[in-house]
Amino acid sequence: MRMPAVVGICLMVPSQLCASADPNVVDFRAVYARAWQHLKQGRCEESRKTIATVEGAVRANVDRDPGRAINILMVKARSYSAQLDEAGLERFLDQFEKEYSATPTASWVRRAAWYERVLCYRDTENLLQAVRALGRCRELEGQRVAGQDKANEFEGVMRDFDRHVKMPTEIGDLYRYMGKMELALEKYRPALEYVTAHFERMRPWDEHLRKELSRPLSPSKYLKGILPTVIRECEAPPDSPLGLLGRQVADEVEQAEWLLGAGRVYRQQRLLCSALEHYQRAQQALEAHPHAIDSLDRYDQARFLEIQQKALKGLSACRLDLFVLGDDPSK
Repeated sequence: MRMPAVVGICLMVPSQLCASADPNVVDFRAVYARAWQHLKQGRCEESRKTIATVEGAVRANVDRDPGRAINILMVKARSYSAQLDEAGLERFLDQFEKEYSATPTASWVRRAAWYERVLCYRDTENLLQAVRALGRCRELEGQRVAGQDKANEFEGVMRDFDRHVKMPTEIGDLYRYMGKMELALEKYRPALEYVTAHFERMRPWDEHLRKELSRPLSPSKYLKGILPTVIRECEAPPDSPLGLLGRQVADEVEQAEWLLGAGRVYRQQRLLCSALEHYQRAQQALEAHPHAIDSLDRYDQARFLEIQQKALKGLSACRLDLFVLGDDPSK
């Protein structure tokens, strides 16, 4: 499952939450931790009530300590996403953006708000809105980069990779899930051209990533694997083995993986049920075309056999998690 490139917007903030010298930092950290714990237990209302105990103080300090404030307030935003409440999220984020539109932290607030929209619309499977939100995130990231010092070449490479390769690929994925293959290709092809043309500049960073234990997706994986594969699938006739398996199996499993991950984090039955439906559709397609994988070349055979195993494991995981949450899918 490929997470949005804009995840960096949120990952850069927690360290500031812990590093603040403010004498009240312990209280804020405790509230933040408690709110997240409620959220991970599926108790979204309790999470919002917890944030409410410090929300006034947090909002009053956004300009002075934006990292901590945005971190805490975005837990409230995430609680709406976990409940698949698009309207509630939009009301909260619209108010938040307006409140700080004329302040020095406006750009921080906008980037965090649009990132939360990406996550929410992915979870609700409102893919057109997710495309819009991710496109806006890319614009805001471009504005941020344009105004920063470019002396650090390593950071510059990472930012350029996110903006020109990873984020367009994610937008292309959303179009692909909607069956809009030409629009997906309009994102994938320039991304592949960019990573091909700039790979030598990215090579030191790529080598660094391959040494990390978490094994994040590196430029070489996009260059040699991800982008050529999705481009071939989009270009394949829909009734060909590759086109059929790509649309009816790979796309379904990718969406299911996202929803299963979100459903497990927030312990939300509706997300798990949606994931289960995608896994079931993928499994049904495989059963309806039992010889389709055999018709592929060796590389794609291995890939789809792996996807088939993911679907089987995902089905079991969804059913078990739903049973634990009290919603037995076998009934």
